[in-house]
Amino acid sequence: MKIGRFWLLMIGACLVALVMTWQSSRFADLAARADNLEREQAAWMAENRRIEAEITQLSSLERIETQAQRMGLKKAQPEDILKVILTPTGNGGTSND
Repeated sequence: MKIGRFWLLMIGACLVALVMTWQSSRFADLAARADNLEREQAAWMAENRRIEAEITQLSSLERIETQAQRMGLKKAQPEDILKVILTPTGNGGTSND
């Protein structure tokens, strides 16, 4: 009976060793995937900062004015501005003419 227990303990020990090996392998794989995702996140964040800086540069007032002058545009003078004021008619937008 002692030999049967010995083999049972050996099989149990082998199973425990296999499970531990599998878990270690899985942990290493997950750690590598996490590192890859962190590197990818850092790359996306750097790209986002680059794009935000480019947007800031492209939307600067000085650049817009320079581009407008290059295209032959000029600032509107007060006498060039036409204001249209709409007043409600009070009867649902229809007139009684």
